[in-house]
Amino acid sequence: MENSQTARTRLNMHIAAGTLLAAAVLGIYAQSLGFDFIDLDDGVYVTQNPMVQAGLTAQGVAWAFQTLHGGFWIPLTWISLMADQSLFGGGAWGFHLTNMLLHLANSLLVLQVLSPLTKSFRLSFISALIFAVHPLHVESVCWVSERKDVLFAFFFLLGIGAYGRYVQSRKRAWLLWIFCAGFLSLAAKPMAVALPFILLILDYWPLNRFSRGKVRCLILEKIPLALMCLGFGLITLYAQNLYRGVQSLDAVPLAARIGGAVYAYGWYALKSLWPLNLGVFYPHPGMDLPVYQAVLAGVFFAAAAGLTWRFRERTPWLTAGWFFFIVALLPVIGLVQSGLQGRADRFMYIPLLGLIIGAVWTGDWLIRKRDSLAKPGIGLAAAFVIFLFVLSTLQAREWRDSITLYAHTLDVTKKNYMVHEYLGSSLAARGRLDEAVQEYEKALAINPRHGDAWYGLGCLAVNRGEFEEGAEYFRQALAWEPDHVEALFGLAAAQIQLGDVSAAAKNLKKVLAADPGHVQAGKRLQTLMDGTSKAMWD
Repeated sequence: MENSQTARTRLNMHIAAGTLLAAAVLGIYAQSLGFDFIDLDDGVYVTQNPMVQAGLTAQGVAWAFQTLHGGFWIPLTWISLMADQSLFGGGAWGFHLTNMLLHLANSLLVLQVLSPLTKSFRLSFISALIFAVHPLHVESVCWVSERKDVLFAFFFLLGIGAYGRYVQSRKRAWLLWIFCAGFLSLAAKPMAVALPFILLILDYWPLNRFSRGKVRCLILEKIPLALMCLGFGLITLYAQNLYRGVQSLDAVPLAARIGGAVYAYGWYALKSLWPLNLGVFYPHPGMDLPVYQAVLAGVFFAAAAGLTWRFRERTPWLTAGWFFFIVALLPVIGLVQSGLQGRADRFMYIPLLGLIIGAVWTGDWLIRKRDSLAKPGIGLAAAFVIFLFVLSTLQAREWRDSITLYAHTLDVTKKNYMVHEYLGSSLAARGRLDEAVQEYEKALAINPRHGDAWYGLGCLAVNRGEFEEGAEYFRQALAWEPDHVEALFGLAAAQIQLGDVSAAAKNLKKVLAADPGHVQAGKRLQTLMDGTSKAMWD
């Protein structure tokens, strides 16, 4: 009878916790069902992707496993987007619904995974609630292109849960489940390469499996998973190089990478506590990072790592949480710089969990050490959750459309030439051409080397019929970015209009050499070869 009563009480606790988590997630993100697609990347992943637009088909699934489109091998993400297209008919609301439901599932999984691992349902629920409402997760949920995040995290957390079952039961069948979950997580986003190292951290705490005699066995049992992660990592590097995503040491020197990485760790830790002024893009500081900021970030990083290690016997959860955060972020911290961003909210989707664990268990430890801290501690925790909920609700509103998002980002960041260019492109697409020109010019005032802004000005000039001016803008783009294929194509199109057919043909051949699948370039070159030189600007 007592066992039945205990089971009923436990079930009621889980139902109440799940209901509260669902209410929190829906309270923040239900508004996203009315949001539009974002011009940044949503075209690549959904709206301008013919394979996704065709819905879930056998041809599409085959393509998903063969393509490196976008610079990643992420077949599971592509398949999920195709499924949404088939289910919801291409409406943005359906893609947003799936992202929201995956975030809810992940929040529930945090509770279900942490509770048996740590033997504390109460602290696991607090952690799951903070995970559910934290503003650093808004980007991953409200941006359709970041299906990668919420999907990889789902299988990442399932892998951790399976590992807990393996440790408890010692049945090797669970190792296969961990491997499968790891594969699916990697097939959604390669950031999951950190999984075997996270499992080692969990061996330290809360699983308490570390001892001198066992470390070798703990490492050996994770080698198959680690080798798979290494393979995915190499594929990702190849794909990023193929799509020119990886920045050279000339573009971002080693000193700038190290300084930027240390600064980013400090920034992420600060934003986890005080998540204000969040935007869609933060430019990499490069060598312009002020020395005092780099030094302060370095001191903070070293002090935090040293203190957590120094007190590892007294507060092992804090040590585990801190290194969970460090390791989970390592693939995207910028030592191998992909893209031009210095930081990104979406990168914290899983790493934030480490900081949450460290903070929640440390807070509980302090309260248990001194009973007088119980009431203020509970009050502070409740106030912090409400604070996060309100901020996330407000932050999510900024994602309702591209122009709103970019304008907000410009309000909360400085010298953000990339977002000025993004805003210019969105304004141009909506026929607000004079405003678009202003944004492109603002981008170039900050960074005259930004080829996309020159390219945008060139497109606007050509559309106005100013072909000489447009050609000059395209040449400026190519002067700074010689591999800018679209600028080269734009130059060729302008040269056709100016009657310079020979130069246009040469440039179209260069476009096709760089991108053999460039359909428009192929059509125009064929037209020229057929003896037709009339303008074909789309």
